[in-house]
Amino acid sequence: MPTANTARSASELTATLLLRLTREPATWTARGLATELGETPVRVHNALRDIARAGWRLERATPNGPMTLSSDAENA
Repeated sequence: MPTANTARSASELTATLLLRLTREPATWTARGLATELGETPVRVHNALRDIARAGWRLERATPNGPMTLSSDAENA
């Protein structure tokens, strides 16, 4: 199983994911982000879960497909 070899804290990882997903919508899958950032898929999934809990909406056209991120305020 791959291990994270970065020194990112959970909050730094979450911020990095938010930036990537807002700058490059419908480009990244969770696994692709994990590979690109040198993180484990579990850490990325946990950070994505925290992003969703904070009120962001993660949308995928297909299961495990590229993600688009939007805030609930944008959808109101």
